[in-house]
Amino acid sequence: MEDRQRRALQRAHSKLVKDLRVDAVTDHLHSRGVLNEDHLEIISSKPTRKERVTELLKLLPQRGPDAFPALVEALRRNYRWLADELEEYVHELNDSKSEAAQAALEERLRAGAVPSLPAPHITRKQCVAEIRQHLKELKENHFLGVHGMPGIGKSVCMNEALRDTELLPDRFPGGVYWISVGDVDHEALLNKLQALCERLTEDGSTAAQLPPTIEVARERLRKLLNRLERPCLFVLDDVWKAEVLAVFELGACVAVTTRDAAVLDRMDGRSVTVALKGGFSESESRELLATRLGMPPDQLPPEAEVIHRRCLGSPMVIALLSSFLADKTGRRESRNRWHKCLEILEQGKHEKLKTNIMEAIDLTVKTMDEQHDKLFGSLTIFGADIGIPCEVLGTYWDMSADDVEDAMNDLVNKSLVQDMVDSNTTLYSMHDLIFDYLAHKYTSEQKAEMHGKLVERYLVEYGSDLSRLPDDDYTLWFIGQHVHRSGQHHLFPRFYFDLGFVGNKLRVTGPSDLLSDFRKYGEFLDRDSNDNITRRIDFENFVRTAGHRAAGLSKADDPAAAAVQLALCQPDSSEVYKAAERICAESSDQLFFRWRNKEAMRWSNVLLTKLFSGSVWDVVFTYEENLVLAAYGDGHIKLWNMLTGDEHRSFHGHADRVNQLTVSPSGDRFVSASEDGSLKIWDLDAAIMEALASSGQRTPSPRIRHSSSSAFFPESRRPSGLPRLDDSVQTLEGHGTAVACVDWSPDGHYLISGADNGGVKVWDCFGEEVHSHPTAHEKNVTCCSFSPDSSYFATGSADGKVRLWCTEKGDQLYTFSQHNLRVISLSLSKDNNSIVSVADKEIFLWVWNTDRRPSRDFIPVQMGRSAVDHDLYLCSRLNEDQRLLVVGTSSNMYETWDLQEKRVISTQRGFAGSVTSLVFSRDGKQLLAGADDTVTTCSLTATPKVEDSLQPLFSARFVSADPQSLVVAAITSNNGVQERRDGELTVLRGLEGKVTKTTKPVGEKIIITKINKTGTLVAFGCEDGSVGVYHLPPAGSATQEVPEPNILGKHNDRVISLKFGPNDTVVSGSEDKTMKVWWPDNRSVACGGNGGAVTQVGLYEARDHGLIAVSCSRDGTLKGWRAPVHVRLPRLPSISTADLSESYRTVTRVYRADTGKPITAHLTHAGSTVTCYRIVRANLPDENGATSAATAAARDKSPCPDDLVVVTAGVDGTVKMCRLCTGDLIKSFSLEEFGPVRTFRLSADNHLLVTGHDNGSVVVSRTDHQCKPLRLQFHHSMVNDLAIHPNGREIISLSDSLAWWRLDVDENPMSPRGRTRAGQSPLVVPPSPRLTLPAKRYFNYNRRTSLTPEIRATLRQVFSFRGTLARRLVVSDDWTTLVTIDDAGVLYVLQVM
Repeated sequence: MEDRQRRALQRAHSKLVKDLRVDAVTDHLHSRGVLNEDHLEIISSKPTRKERVTELLKLLPQRGPDAFPALVEALRRNYRWLADELEEYVHELNDSKSEAAQAALEERLRAGAVPSLPAPHITRKQCVAEIRQHLKELKENHFLGVHGMPGIGKSVCMNEALRDTELLPDRFPGGVYWISVGDVDHEALLNKLQALCERLTEDGSTAAQLPPTIEVARERLRKLLNRLERPCLFVLDDVWKAEVLAVFELGACVAVTTRDAAVLDRMDGRSVTVALKGGFSESESRELLATRLGMPPDQLPPEAEVIHRRCLGSPMVIALLSSFLADKTGRRESRNRWHKCLEILEQGKHEKLKTNIMEAIDLTVKTMDEQHDKLFGSLTIFGADIGIPCEVLGTYWDMSADDVEDAMNDLVNKSLVQDMVDSNTTLYSMHDLIFDYLAHKYTSEQKAEMHGKLVERYLVEYGSDLSRLPDDDYTLWFIGQHVHRSGQHHLFPRFYFDLGFVGNKLRVTGPSDLLSDFRKYGEFLDRDSNDNITRRIDFENFVRTAGHRAAGLSKADDPAAAAVQLALCQPDSSEVYKAAERICAESSDQLFFRWRNKEAMRWSNVLLTKLFSGSVWDVVFTYEENLVLAAYGDGHIKLWNMLTGDEHRSFHGHADRVNQLTVSPSGDRFVSASEDGSLKIWDLDAAIMEALASSGQRTPSPRIRHSSSSAFFPESRRPSGLPRLDDSVQTLEGHGTAVACVDWSPDGHYLISGADNGGVKVWDCFGEEVHSHPTAHEKNVTCCSFSPDSSYFATGSADGKVRLWCTEKGDQLYTFSQHNLRVISLSLSKDNNSIVSVADKEIFLWVWNTDRRPSRDFIPVQMGRSAVDHDLYLCSRLNEDQRLLVVGTSSNMYETWDLQEKRVISTQRGFAGSVTSLVFSRDGKQLLAGADDTVTTCSLTATPKVEDSLQPLFSARFVSADPQSLVVAAITSNNGVQERRDGELTVLRGLEGKVTKTTKPVGEKIIITKINKTGTLVAFGCEDGSVGVYHLPPAGSATQEVPEPNILGKHNDRVISLKFGPNDTVVSGSEDKTMKVWWPDNRSVACGGNGGAVTQVGLYEARDHGLIAVSCSRDGTLKGWRAPVHVRLPRLPSISTADLSESYRTVTRVYRADTGKPITAHLTHAGSTVTCYRIVRANLPDENGATSAATAAARDKSPCPDDLVVVTAGVDGTVKMCRLCTGDLIKSFSLEEFGPVRTFRLSADNHLLVTGHDNGSVVVSRTDHQCKPLRLQFHHSMVNDLAIHPNGREIISLSDSLAWWRLDVDENPMSPRGRTRAGQSPLVVPPSPRLTLPAKRYFNYNRRTSLTPEIRATLRQVFSFRGTLARRLVVSDDWTTLVTIDDAGVLYVLQVM
């Protein structure tokens, strides 16, 4: 294979791995002789698709010149875009110097924030070639260092080495990312990582919320690099400290420029160094001077040689002096300037190069006119190496963008400022030395005046509405710092008590930064009155409880309005809620929701805050209130403030995942167990003292870098807040394999640890091994725990056994063998006579007695739980009085068990994933729960009772036009967990969601409900197949009787679909493949013959006034039965079996209910699994526009009404509409580009089809004529439900949040909007002032999505849930009230304000 073809394959590697299926090309490659049977066997042996593609790409370069053309030919058949991509790469590589290649290179450099080269500059060919060669050979997770004295040109040489049209596309196809580091502290380093995360996620593939800590940022960067699937290069410019490199050990290639070669010493053979030992040669100095002055080098005066020698060829000094010399107006002045340069250089000694450089800067500044000098001086309020957007300078100087660029270009040309184009914005930054020059030039009073000027300019432009402060990656981060340094502290309440500003800053900077601001500026916010103290506390609570839900606000068309909506969910007494109400009153045309039953759901605030993200494996409280330790999957341990989300300390030393943490009884130390096979003891007391000392002492902004007057010549100093090699006090080794668990004895004298090889060790508090049991268990040890008096300890294992040991002697006392599953947690009682053990699906209470041989007595608290209820138990914790046991499950929830009563007393749902770690606070009032990649603080004083927690699958109905007629029937979330309350329903009425009835249990778990039209009957289906109804008294009835269940009958398996028909007839579907119709007179009709579980059912009137029952089954079949009506039935037409896939088909059948004989059968969907079925009434023309005589005859014979249409959607993205009476295809929509369809809705006039997809997309298509579908993107998970306003102009989508969209649909003369079915009046909807598109918006965010000229959309409002998602939505007829329940069991009755 040719080199250019091989390189083209390298460039396209990630795209091929992402999209290609090898079986689509291997047959062709085999037929062409490129691959043989052995190759095919090697490829097919790989377990995953990506590994098979990777193996194929490894083989192809070795298979000769025909391999590449044959691959392109094979791709042409099914992957044309990949074939085009490969050929385009080869074409580019034919001429790597082409304009296209150069343009592509410049685009890559801009995307990676690589700064522009200084103008003019001189190429140091030897240095650049050496760096470039090392870059070509650089391996992943290896480092290339370029070091040399300050100002010697390290950054320029590295920059120029990257400007090679072959190097980046071939060696680093994932891109290059330039990070200016400098003398960073902990917060500034976090800023760098946040900026890098933003660059890597510009495609919107991840959540927009910035990582709040270094470890979270590292974890996110690892995931992004894994997703990138191709090599990339990080360039760390001007690294001062070796500890910074540890942060960037992420598996990527890293290039470093540094003044200290020792920073690379810790890389242990994974680094190579290029030394720049001198500055410019004399010829290079003369060339730069001549280029800047516009003359040949041989015409330079003799002073040029002297200047070169005096400044040792320093590139920075030569560049600055050349700028000074270039500003001449005549020959005499020119000569004077040469002499002036020599005088300045000769006054100092060579050792004082820094002073010379400062003098050189001053010389350049003096050449500027008064206006430019003033503008340059005003930059002193900005930090070094911080990108200043052009827009910020325009506001600061009250200048247009063109005038700002003209002024800054002059400073760039004088080498005082650097510029860089980032997206469509120009950013300007200053070198450390330039910043230090300005910092020493102005007094504190002058700087305060400049800061005040910038603040004043923002207030003049945005003061009436601070929510409009621009998201320019500067203003919202730094405005607090500018207010602080201006001394105008009275302005802090104006900013931080403004809900628009808080919401805007929250969505951009995240909750941690905002909470930090409230703490830093608290003394200024609290001034003047006690009301301000209350206001600050309320705003802090708002940020703490709602901040983690602000990540999605940046996608809203009106982010500030979405923040106001979050504030409306605060308690009515909160100052935040009152501020939100005032905004709502002032913006009568903006859409907001009032959470009507909020007060009844007070416990929903139990999820106080999501502290931080990352791969968290364990979390424990320390003795200091609000400080917690978290163990990470990468081996790091962090000390956090659980209230603010601040990271106080990072502990480094483990080389692999930390499995468990335990704090010593005295609280001054803690021990960690790791996958690297070691235990480590750490000094916790010192870390807490450091955290308390630094509390509230952070710099005025998390993105501020300290001013470094010694930045050019670094002084030796101890790094603060950055990772070190090993922070531990002591390391315990000896297990030889991963250590899974550890515990510290209550008396503080012993440690126990268990390992994956089944071994258990006992250590003393000094780290000496006391006892060792290499074969304590047959399988890996999973948990261990001491008794309260430290006399005994217990161990649990994956072999299902619990063993009890004597601490002092190390003897095994007894083995408890009742568990059949992996033991995950152990707790010993205070009285030393019982052990609580939790296994995957079991909870046992073992009773034993140390005075005699332990008995075999055990109490099964919970045994053999159904996997349908909860998959697995994953962790548990026993509270201080040892009565309550909290158990985390793989069903995204935890349960609280009362061990005395042996029942669940509370549950908490709505976590982001499986609950894998739990720990009580010392006062027992709070619980930390680790789930997926988040740790959540839960208030145990407000934990919901079981009867208050509802299932997200519910039924609701508005009985009349009055929204207060709402009736909700919801299943309590404890179903199947405890016997006492199985099978209960909770009935809630009215907008406040008042519980009016709790039904009597039916003896089996209820899993589905439906409410009839009058709200007097609730039908239910059970786990065992039972179907029944509850009779409810009318609203306002005085009766207090608890409804008794009326069991109608039973299926042979669980009921999964249910519906009311005319005259309160009930129809049900079951997993036993049957549908049953339950008549009011207690008769029932069974309809069999389905190929799978019946997931949808319905009853519809036939032409002869009978009823048709229709069912949809899980295997893809859809059938219909006809209720008894004595008419002559046509003969069943045959269906070709060739038309039916064995697994993917939807068939509509009409049966005679009294005999079970079929009437008609129609194939309505084939080729993919059907995900959603609906029967709708719609007068739609056939697809071909004409009706044949045979079709007309079939319609006349069928008992089905003409307007009954079967609509089906499949995983292949197709939506089909078929007429039920004939089976004719009316419309077919191919939406495979948007992914599998999960749900859909048709507008009232049937002109719009709205589909919800698994990837979170909402797609709007027109059914009356062809146009490009409109894709609405906001959600991050599958869309579960949709609603369309009767006027076809409003859409609600339900997923991880509720989103309300406004549609603008162009009218089509051929398809008038007002068209209705014959004889039907247009639907009239009661007016609502907020359901019309506002002529003027209160907030200045009115971004629109416009993907097609015929349909446009605006995201008007977003409502965030307490949990992670909701599944079902009910909307009132007038569209003023919405009802849903999320997976945390919280009921939302939302009314349009």
